[in-house]
Amino acid sequence: MLDASAVLHTPRKNLYVGYLTSGGIPPNGAPFVQGIEFPPNPAQGAFCLRTDYVPNNLYRYDGRVWSLYSSDVRMTLNDFGAEDVA
Repeated sequence: MLDASAVLHTPRKNLYVGYLTSGGIPPNGAPFVQGIEFPPNPAQGAFCLRTDYVPNNLYRYDGRVWSLYSSDVRMTLNDFGAEDVA
């Protein structure tokens, strides 16, 4: 039996294209796994954030192969460190 939580029909591409527009996060809060390898037996439409790449890369499984969906290239554009920002 299928329910809506098991079917991940999301766009195949990130339609907002440009520098600093992708953050390595799936659209609409879709669930994802992260790590240094792809998970075994993924469902079609599953997302995986690979943390062993710099920048981190978000991949989407299309039922056959993992395809690059976006890269986490966002960064702060100031001189503050993480400890200076509340």
